[in-house]
Amino acid sequence: SVISYLLSARKEGEKTNFELQYPSTTGESEDLLLERVFPSVAQKEDWSVFHLGRRLEMEITKRSKRRQTVIEPQDLQVKTIELYVYELNEEAKNNPTWEMVGEDLMVALLEPNTIQLIDDSDQTEIGSISPHFDLEFTEIEECFGAVLCDNGNIMGFRFQNTEDEISFMLKLEEMCQKIEKSKQAKAAEANIQRYIGTQLTCISVIRDDVALCLCSPVDYVYPFKAILESVIDDYKENPTEETLKTIFTTISEIKIPDGLGKVDLSLFNKNFTLEFPKVIVPDQIIPSNLRGLFLKFKE
Repeated sequence: SVISYLLSARKEGEKTNFELQYPSTTGESEDLLLERVFPSVAQKEDWSVFHLGRRLEMEITKRSKRRQTVIEPQDLQVKTIELYVYELNEEAKNNPTWEMVGEDLMVALLEPNTIQLIDDSDQTEIGSISPHFDLEFTEIEECFGAVLCDNGNIMGFRFQNTEDEISFMLKLEEMCQKIEKSKQAKAAEANIQRYIGTQLTCISVIRDDVALCLCSPVDYVYPFKAILESVIDDYKENPTEETLKTIFTTISEIKIPDGLGKVDLSLFNKNFTLEFPKVIVPDQIIPSNLRGLFLKFKE
């Protein structure tokens, strides 16, 4: 829900008190909270935004309510292929050239999350290919391709047959899919963190002797300001729990759009349009054109 609490306070003479708190009290120190909801220095028409720390039970799921996670056994078999390994020497005098690593065939271990390159003569690791945002495979010619590694080096691989090349490419494709899922998850997480914070964000609107305050897990609460400025008059006319309940229930039905979007709602025969800005997540992938680069080298 985009709303956790709806609070009202009223000032009578020099004294200010909470009038109603819906659906329950917040559990915070009322003296401190009251000063934030209805500041002593507030003007006749004013508004403010502040943060409210969540209670522990709002942050975690109790152990008694946690569900067990069943982990299915996975196939961890490692496929082994023999191939020739090359490094691209970009500092060659004339043109970048491929230089073979070692003097014979190397072994590539296609493991679940990485590709290990082993010198079979002495069983030493000469390198590895791990998932990263720039991972890309380019087939330069039949049974010969190149990979951009996470350290920025470009490695070439000469396969003994098409079957080995396909196995190698399928493993890289699987790694690339994991990267894409990771990127999407990161974007989704950034979107969630942009709107759903680790504390409650509150916006309070003051008009004359009444303050109406909305507490929300949503960080960006400004779109709710226009609603509060309008419905505070309805509350002043009918300062009851039922009025707060109507406001609370209507706002709780709002679904924040994933990107740039508007949300329409109606409350007390008034229509509102809430605008939420698009969350921009910088693309971490640097485009590269390895095929064009290598074709240039071959000229």
